[in-house]
Amino acid sequence: MSGTRTSLAAIAFLSLAAGPALADDDRDDDRCRAGNTGWMSIAEINEKAKAAGYTAFEIERDDGCYEIKGTAQDGSWVKVKMHPSTGAVVQTRSRDDDDNRDDG
Repeated sequence: MSGTRTSLAAIAFLSLAAGPALADDDRDDDRCRAGNTGWMSIAEINEKAKAAGYTAFEIERDDGCYEIKGTAQDGSWVKVKMHPSTGAVVQTRSRDDDDNRDDG
């Protein structure tokens, strides 16, 4: 459990350090437009992910959204995009949806 907290703390620090540059990406997903203000914290988005049934192993800003890499309730690997200010799930992709992924 301590390792998970440490990892999330490190992710939070790195996300905040690079935040504005990543949030301003020209490829922003229209479903996630929140600008550079109004973003939930990493801890808040992690709680939203848990409430939606996901266990996050990595949380980062990507294309104007939060992107969570982790597992669904059934244990399958997923990537979930969440709205940065509401925490709403806007896209879910399973590992099977990803091209060129190696399960090993």
